[in-house]
Amino acid sequence: MGVTADTPVNIVIGAGDVYLDDQLIGATMANNAFRVIRTLFTPDLNGVPGPLEGTDYIQSETAEMECTIPELSADILEVLLPNSDVATSGGDKIVSSSGVRRISSDSYREVELRVPGLDNLEFRFRLHRALVTGPVVFEAADDGVLAPRIIWQGRWEAGDNSASPWEILRLLAGS
Repeated sequence: MGVTADTPVNIVIGAGDVYLDDQLIGATMANNAFRVIRTLFTPDLNGVPGPLEGTDYIQSETAEMECTIPELSADILEVLLPNSDVATSGGDKIVSSSGVRRISSDSYREVELRVPGLDNLEFRFRLHRALVTGPVVFEAADDGVLAPRIIWQGRWEAGDNSASPWEILRLLAGS
């Protein structure tokens, strides 16, 4: 049958919540996605009909999180477009291009997707030193919500190539 006593606990249902620097960013829409992307090198050996077990080599690895954010607070707007100029006048906030091409260190953030499971189980998908890398599209419609789809991407730590840009945690409360 394939179903065990642990099946209900091991199945996770729901979109979860997105946190930025350990603070809930607000509501999300659609699916939240977390993916680890690897580029592999595998030598093409003479006489072997395909990739040979044990010869794969990870050339690059990154992780990204994708979410749709309908709550466009002034703080979120700043995060969506790294290295932007932000002008404040009273309650107004104006975000525009700074013209500076090198992304500043304070643009890299900690991002986490927290998805609750059954019986105090929680999954956390973390990106370290994350940066919004994808195009940020603001699409307004009469039958929809102005909610850009955001792609965050983790970064390796300068000076420490062993510090992973991502983590997946399976946490049981109280353990």
